[in-house]
Amino acid sequence: MRQQLPADVQAPALARQAVRRELCDSLGTEELADIQLMVSELVTNSILHSAPRAGDVTLEVDANDPIRIMVSDRGEDFSLDHDGWTGGWGLALVERLSDRWGLARGNGTRVWFEMDRN
Repeated sequence: MRQQLPADVQAPALARQAVRRELCDSLGTEELADIQLMVSELVTNSILHSAPRAGDVTLEVDANDPIRIMVSDRGEDFSLDHDGWTGGWGLALVERLSDRWGLARGNGTRVWFEMDRN
């Protein structure tokens, strides 16, 4: 599933809804809640760091095993350098809750995570 999200305050809620529609029949309540939380964090990061200047945010959900979620935008502003940073801890949450995650740059920014099915 692939969905374009507006780069505004509605995007995290729209992303959570899309994930719920795609995965609710195949996951337990706790796993779905964890994935929705991580998606909210990635979409929010995308909007805060680049999407308002770069356009819409794209959400991709691969419901296979492992479940793979990717949030991408056309911006290049995202940085993992947190010296003196006073922002939230969304990526630390993604690192803790997911089985794998990563960041890819080039023609925009893509942040992804994977969850193994139990």
